[in-house]
Amino acid sequence: LIKKYSHCGFSVETAVMDGEFESLGPLVTSFILNTTSANKHVPKVERMIRVVKERVRAIFCTILFQCIPARMMVELVNFVVLWMNAFPAGAGISDSIFPRELIVGSGLDWTKHCRLPFGAFAHIHEDPDATND
Repeated sequence: LIKKYSHCGFSVETAVMDGEFESLGPLVTSFILNTTSANKHVPKVERMIRVVKERVRAIFCTILFQCIPARMMVELVNFVVLWMNAFPAGAGISDSIFPRELIVGSGLDWTKHCRLPFGAFAHIHEDPDATND
């Protein structure tokens, strides 16, 4: 992750993490590792996790399934995070550049990513090549 940020022109000076990452301290030399005390959490991270969970629950309530496979739940979380990073954050680095575009280097293709909502049914037909001629 540090290499990804430095490749995009950012420098990581401090990483704020839960106390579970305390053991990484001796391994990290390029930035300051700031960990929380025992039984404490990083409030900004916890808030973002709550926002992702809320949006996942909101989308799950709109789809027609009562239960979804584990793989579909993973893709739902990926879908939510993709769209959260698709628009500039109010207190972010830039007012016009999306977080995804800053890190990945490319924005979304609106004709590809906005075709169907998550969980929509799609009837797909492909003409097979006749091989019995």
